[in-house]
Amino acid sequence: MELVRSLPDCLRDLDHLKLLYDSVLRDRKLPGPAWKPHYDVRYRDIPSSLRVLTGRIQELRRRVASGEGCDVDYYVLIGVRRGCTRSELERAHRLLALKHKPDKAALFVDRLEFAEEYRDLDTVRDHARMSALILYRMLQKGYSSIMSTVMDEERRRRAEGEGGCSGCTAATAAYRQRVRQTRRRHGSGGRQ
Repeated sequence: MELVRSLPDCLRDLDHLKLLYDSVLRDRKLPGPAWKPHYDVRYRDIPSSLRVLTGRIQELRRRVASGEGCDVDYYVLIGVRRGCTRSELERAHRLLALKHKPDKAALFVDRLEFAEEYRDLDTVRDHARMSALILYRMLQKGYSSIMSTVMDEERRRRAEGEGGCSGCTAATAAYRQRVRQTRRRHGSGGRQ
């Protein structure tokens, strides 16, 4: 997340990791079932990792407060042009969401053959799923951001069409206004 300059998302993920470390220290045991091995994590390493993580979180908060890292270009990420229509955005998002589903990353890892036999397949699968989840979350955030822009633009166009009647003469606009008022008075809400 930090590489694509999405620091608020990175900060949220690190806060979740800090909560996990805090719960490990509070409960005095590693998360997950006892039978599942924790290859790279030792309980005695958690306090030092937590100190490093806390320092990194403070540094990221400082960077976010200064306004850095909030300039992800979601149009490029999703692959649509600025000023795109709602249908173009929905189609591009649907295709990318299907292509980059986090579950598909684990299936991809299952089809790989590793040259190094000592690599833990579960760790690789977890890393692939996490990377896919980060990308998927960025796609969702970009979609919602661009969709709000598209909807605002549609609302603005609708308001211009109702109010100003661009290209119409003043007499035509006044006539349409009188027709609307007459319909409201007589209870006919719209065209029949």
